[in-house]
Amino acid sequence: MSAPPDPSNRANRASSADRAGRQDQADRVTDRVGRAGDGSREDRTSGANPAGGSGREDRACGANPAGGSGREDRACGANPAGGASRALFAARCLLDELERGGLRDACLAPGSRSTPLALALAERPSIRTRVLTDERSLSFFALGIAKATDAPVLIACTSGTAAANMLPAVVEASLSGAALLVLTADRPPELRDCAAPQTIEQVGIYGSHTRWSVDVPILDIGERAERYYRSLAMRALASACAEHAGPVHLNLPFREPFWDESFTGGVIEDAAQPEQFAQLARSPRVGVLRGHSRLDSEAIHGLAERLWRAERGLIVCAGRSLPAAEIAALAAMLEWPILADPLCGLRYGTHDRGHVVDAGDVLLRDEDFRRTHRPDAVLRFGSTPAPRSLQTFLEECWPCDHLLVATSGWPDPFHASSAVVRSDPSLLCRDLVEALGGVVVDALGGARGPSQWTAQWLGASRAARDAVDAGVAATGEPGVATFEGAIVGVVARAVADVAGEAGTLFAGNSMPIRDLDVFFGQSARPLRVLANRGASGIDGVLSTALGVACASGEPTALVIGDLSFLHDVTALAAASRLRIPLVTIVINNDGGGIFSYLPQQRLGAMFEPLFGTPHGTDLAAIAAALLPGGYEFAADVHQLDQLVRAALASHQPRVIELRTDRATMPQRSRSVIAAAQTAAFARVSSQAAGNRIAPQATDDRIAPPATRNPGAPQATHDPIASQAADNRIAPLAADDVVAPEPAGRGKR
Repeated sequence: MSAPPDPSNRANRASSADRAGRQDQADRVTDRVGRAGDGSREDRTSGANPAGGSGREDRACGANPAGGSGREDRACGANPAGGASRALFAARCLLDELERGGLRDACLAPGSRSTPLALALAERPSIRTRVLTDERSLSFFALGIAKATDAPVLIACTSGTAAANMLPAVVEASLSGAALLVLTADRPPELRDCAAPQTIEQVGIYGSHTRWSVDVPILDIGERAERYYRSLAMRALASACAEHAGPVHLNLPFREPFWDESFTGGVIEDAAQPEQFAQLARSPRVGVLRGHSRLDSEAIHGLAERLWRAERGLIVCAGRSLPAAEIAALAAMLEWPILADPLCGLRYGTHDRGHVVDAGDVLLRDEDFRRTHRPDAVLRFGSTPAPRSLQTFLEECWPCDHLLVATSGWPDPFHASSAVVRSDPSLLCRDLVEALGGVVVDALGGARGPSQWTAQWLGASRAARDAVDAGVAATGEPGVATFEGAIVGVVARAVADVAGEAGTLFAGNSMPIRDLDVFFGQSARPLRVLANRGASGIDGVLSTALGVACASGEPTALVIGDLSFLHDVTALAAASRLRIPLVTIVINNDGGGIFSYLPQQRLGAMFEPLFGTPHGTDLAAIAAALLPGGYEFAADVHQLDQLVRAALASHQPRVIELRTDRATMPQRSRSVIAAAQTAAFARVSSQAAGNRIAPQATDDRIAPPATRNPGAPQATHDPIASQAADNRIAPLAADDVVAPEPAGRGKR
């Protein structure tokens, strides 16, 4: 390694004519990075450049769809002449290899030390680069893009506290399995730990929350350095995108100069490359072959027999998108009910939903129901379920045979698992269905008939859902104060109607995600539901939803509480600048509404200042300042329905505020849930008394088990379709939900 270059040799000592030419080129680069369009379909998708076609990539926000030469023409290549920048060389090698490995999205925060990364990104139009000024918001924004695309996203920032501000998003990405490549510029080693400005200890700053972390050495320009940087880039990409996906941190110490004469402000061409980089292959220099975990035949047959012998089995799905059709087919083969939350994908879609229990939280809040409906086997997919009632139930089920399907990690806070199954969920279900349909079932006495156990779960769930729907519908009558439980259903139906399969509902933490679970059942209409349920914090929710909407370019709605909104409100500036089509519905109950459901609400005079935390903030004024012309107020759920539909159709960013009274919500919620439990337990009693499968309603919401074809989709209660038919606000219900959780900011 050579000594740091003399600042007097820096390549930016150009003539005024050179600077003018470079400014002209810089303006063209700026046009590529994060600039909004002029209103066409492509332009409305978060500020995309309408040039260069109408493909999905062209419609992403802030993207440059311009063509340019092939990947091989945009390779790295600093000018090795005097004053060459080792920092720019390293950045170009890394970005070129990441681009070749499939990286298509990046988020950048402005800074001096990160200049090499910024310039290397600007040279690569196939990488859609968005620029946000707040690193905390930027990192959550990148997380949203990763959630929407299920692909890796690069984040680049300067040195110092910029890197520290990204810790919450890195934590959420780690726990929710999102692939982030976090590149932090840093001071060189000789400037560390000596009071140099804007210098902190960045090595390992994200601790155990990364899949891999490296303090990258500073190398001289040359072939060996290029090979190292390329290998580093592909290993980072492979680590982030592994079966247990998550963030990877590359800490990059850069010495000045940060660029040299080889940077022209445009797409790199072959003619500008040094000889050793002129012949570059299209594929990555380092290839990675990936596969999926799968049990062998002997293990599959043993597991299939184990499941078949259980007479009272239960499938639990929660937390992240799962293979709905495959899990549904396994449930039909076993005749087991499925307890499914809104995030797992089992409740919405055209797959067989005949075994889905969508009112599990309502039922399991009752201690007697939990006691009389304990299974002898549980097969659990996904992450830890949100409702405390289901968590309590799973703890009380011990020592039943609790099988946890997890390709990595150990997601068992109940410490109740009897076995952890290391297999891809889709492959596991297919293999089990095949095994159960063959020698395993024959060896154990043939196919199983209709299950009274499953009929009780499904009958109770249907009765509870009908009662919840009726209770919430009553709250929508004229003159009745807005009930928070109705809001998520109004928004969900609007997204499904306006955007169809392309739309997304993002549920905020605290009450919205829990209200969605209790108050919105299931539907044959596909509905993508996302949330930050890794660390379940209220911070960064707005930024994450903006990233989702930006990446998809399709109508996206966020339901969020007022405190969570205020926590992240500066992100609205990005929504305005990039014209991101996110409709944000803010439930303003002037404080932390969830605490009114918790034991803290009995603390008397101390409750409001310590937990209720009324803020009295004028949300209209804030929204008007950060999102001019984008604020609207809804007086009730009927007006909310109209405003949300119009906003989604406009493809423009909007904030819609709806005010509620948090003091009255717990009692109203408990009343609706109590009525639902009464109806459900009456159904269970009638089934038990007759010792038969209860007759189905005339609307044939679920076909009798005896006549079901396990492979065919089943008719189920569809709140989206049924409410559209009679043109009224569908009943959904509220969430008394949360048993005591920690009162800190991260678990509201």
